Amino acid sequence: MNTTGLIRGVEGRVSHRVATVTQSSRAQASAPEASHQIHSLRTFVATLRLGTVLAALLACCFAAGATTLEKMTLARMSHAADVIVRAGCVSNSTVWDAGKIWTITTFEAIDAWKGAPPETITVWLLGGTLGNLKSSVSGVPWFRVGEEVVLFLEPNPRGDYSVVSWVQGTFRIRVDASSGEETVTQDTAAFATIDPQTRRFEPSGIRSLPLAAFRACVQAALAQRTETKR
Repeated sequence: MNTTGLIRGVEGRVSHRVATVTQSSRAQASAPEASHQIHSLRTFVATLRLGTVLAALLACCFAAGATTLEKMTLARMSHAADVIVRAGCVSNSTVWDAGKIWTITTFEAIDAWKGAPPETITVWLLGGTLGNLKSSVSGVPWFRVGEEVVLFLEPNPRGDYSVVSWVQGTFRIRVDASSGEETVTQDTAAFATIDPQTRRFEPSGIRSLPLAAFRACVQAALAQRTETKR
């Protein structure tokens, strides 16, 4: 039996005990003592009901285990994404939806490389902190307000977006302080993915590639797909 079922079973037995004490107190005249017992038992039942809710919430927080992501080539991701965009992080917020904690990040679209994203892009990703509850999902990227990224996005059922393969579809833009050159580093440069051919786990993301060269690679992949369709 799971934790919630166990608590509910105890609730049922305690509720039966409350009813028994109530009937007994009516049949006997020991009202102060019976009243105290009934109050104590009802308080216990209320505490157990709160425990049921907390058990469900904690189950959400600890349900997320290790994440296994299959390595995707840049060409494959480029084809899978509906939108590829350079964007700036504007805000982060968290909500409780469908029994899970979600982080909603809004971005300002700076330069669309594929598709036609709106000026304000809303991205939903699993996990986050809501009050005293924290849900952490391995492989899900987090974003800082003010940073710029290149994102490979796919639509979600809400009409907003998610990131293709999470950390794999996330590329952080860095600017060299002395030269001003912009480079990108993929989040999987520090996150192990599984190679479908070798079945080995290893970090293998793009690291410190000039942004212009990265964009050229993406455009080449998209152009190759277009030529194949013809």
